[in-house]
Amino acid sequence: MAIFSMLNAGNKAANKFINPANPAKRAMPYLDQVPGQVNPYYQPYIDQGQEASQETCDIYSQMSQDPASFMNKVMAGYSPSEGFNYQKNELTKALGHTAAAGGYRGNQQDLKQQGELLNALMSKDRYDWFDRAMELQGRGLGGRQQQANMGYGASTGYGDILGNLQNAKAGLQFQGGQAKNQQRSDLLKSLISLGGMAAGGAAGGAGGMAAGSMFSPGGSQWQPGAPVMSR
Repeated sequence: MAIFSMLNAGNKAANKFINPANPAKRAMPYLDQVPGQVNPYYQPYIDQGQEASQETCDIYSQMSQDPASFMNKVMAGYSPSEGFNYQKNELTKALGHTAAAGGYRGNQQDLKQQGELLNALMSKDRYDWFDRAMELQGRGLGGRQQQANMGYGASTGYGDILGNLQNAKAGLQFQGGQAKNQQRSDLLKSLISLGGMAAGGAAGGAGGMAAGSMFSPGGSQWQPGAPVMSR
């Protein structure tokens, strides 16, 4: 019966050798859930950052490649300001009084002078409007650039998580390999020990145990007895 018990123990050890416990395999289902669990916290910022980055790149490209066309596009939305209309009326009145006092109101000189001054006044109003438009656009671009930076930070953070996750998986797989090697080593030791005990049990008695100890790790080796001296 002892032999069968030892053989049964050896069979269990063999099963352990064939199907050893792998910590990496047990942990993988949980580690595989990490990307999906953290993605909703990062993806919205990544998407906004990509959109903002593309938008700012398009505007900067227009400004650098064809600045005149870009300026015309901005100025398409211009309309005279209230300040311009007020100054225009005041200037027209003043020029009219001056021309009347000088006796040249309505002649070619009067019309030319009015046209030059009004044109200068409108040009100033147009470029003042353009400067304000560019200032507002600069603020908008600054905000979009911040969104792009946030998206880059979110993308970097999410990438770090995925990288660390892969490192963790690799580490677990390495530990699993070490565990398998250790289990194989332990199994070999167990089988050697079981073989020695089985041999000792089969031989029976003290002689069998001595024979078994010869096969056991660390067992004492058999040595012949001292010779008997005859008288």
